[in-house]
Amino acid sequence: MMTQRIYLDVSSDIYETVLSLLKRFPKNKINMRTEKTVQEKPEKDQDIFSQTSGLLKSHHVDPVAWQKKMRNEWDRA
Repeated sequence: MMTQRIYLDVSSDIYETVLSLLKRFPKNKINMRTEKTVQEKPEKDQDIFSQTSGLLKSHHVDPVAWQKKMRNEWDRA
């Protein structure tokens, strides 16, 4: 008997539906193996520091003046 393979990458929101459809076939006609994998986020999404570095570069923020301003606002509250 000749067999053929089908590989499916299925999104987690339809995984159970696809699995239940495949299970309806006769057991002697289909052999299923399931494997769940976790897709990692790209590294750039995980590193918030590299994404935000240089964000205020063009604003020329004076940290001492900013700190005084913040303290003055706290004193008013």
